[in-house]
Formats: sequence, structure tokens, C-alpha cells
Amino acid sequence: VDRARRGRLRIVGDGHNVIDTVHVEYAAQAHLRALKVLLDNPKSINGKPFFITDGQPIGCWDWIDLILKQFGMKKPTKSISVA
Repeated sequence: VDRARRGRLRIVGDGHNVIDTVHVEYAAQAHLRALKVLLDNPKSINGKPFFITDGQPIGCWDWIDLILKQFGMKKPTKSISVA
């Protein structure tokens, strides 16, 4: 929000980035479940990656637009390359 307010927020790449946000309660719950499994059977998950998701991907810039609208701002129009 601060970058947008200062005119310094840029769309990264083509603007079709997709993200999946997770509510903090679900993220905490997932960590506690993983800890329980790790304590009960460390070899079953030790060193394996986990992805915590609400399962509802959204366009990154659509999501940022929703946030910026709450502050009366528009999403940026300028972009920078991924490189």
C-alpha cells in the first residue's frame, strides 16, 4: 500500500501471476498438524516440503487491486520484467 501510495508499485512480469493466500488460523493449524506427525513419526515427513493453501488461487494483481481499493487507490499500470 505504501509503494502504491508513493507511485512505486509495479506489476511484475505480464501481470498474470497467480497466488494462493492462506488465513493465519489455517496456516497455524497446518503447522501444528505437521509438528504432530513429525513428533509421532519423524521419518514419514522429515525433510519433505509442504504447501499450505486454502485451495482458492487468485490472480495476484486482482488480489492487490482488492486491497488497494480499500484505500481508495487503483492498481498500478506500470510493470517491470521478471528478469
